[in-house]
This record gives sequence, structure tokens and C-alpha cells, in this order.
Amino acid sequence: MAEPTSTTGFLLGLSSTFGITVFGVATGLHPAILLAGFSGGLWYLSIEQPAGALARVLFLGGSSLVAGYLAPVIAALVAAAAAKTVPFWPADITRDVLQFPVAFCVGFLGLRWIGPALLRRAQKAEEQL
Repeated sequence: MAEPTSTTGFLLGLSSTFGITVFGVATGLHPAILLAGFSGGLWYLSIEQPAGALARVLFLGGSSLVAGYLAPVIAALVAAAAAKTVPFWPADITRDVLQFPVAFCVGFLGLRWIGPALLRRAQKAEEQL
């Protein structure tokens, strides 16, 4: 018989993945990028302290959406900068190739590190005014 927590985790992941994909199609975000962000969020949750089911769902949804919005932009910036500055950068590595690993990284880092860093930056900018 399966452990109750593993069954609950599986059902939670399945419903979150389905919801993110449907939500991504409704917003015009690429579902594969949302799923890459979702995977990054899952990996982060696997090493984070246990949280409630609602907190996990909100974290995974937020990680996916942040990755969906930021990954294409970050991938385009990285590809353009690398093509100009790295002499051995392969021409085949474009924004389209980079956006999936970037989405995974943003999903992993987004809500715990990128968000607070942006808030600190905004507070410093506000203090300078």
C-alpha cells in the first residue's frame, strides 16, 4: 500500500501541473516553459523545510509563472551577451534553446532569492530618492 504522503504529493503535483498548463495556455505563456519553472520549484521544495499543501501549491504556481514571464527575457539577454563577448559561443545556442534551462533556474531561485533581491534593490532606490 502506498504511503499517504506520497499519494498526496503525487496528486498535488498532477493537479498543479494540469492547472499551470491550462493557465499558461490562457495567458499565452509557453506551457513547456511553465513546466520547466514548475520542475525547478519542485526541486527547490524537495530541499526546503516541509510546508503545508496550500503553501506548496502557491509556491509552485508562483515559480511557474515567474519562470514563464522572465525566462524568455533572461534567455534572450544571455544569448545576445554571450554571442558578443564569448568567442567560442556556439551559434546553435539561441534564446529558444536557453529559455528552458533558464526557466528551470528561475523556478528554482525565483520566489526565495530573486524576489527578495528585487525588494532589497527597490528599497535602496526608494531611500535614495
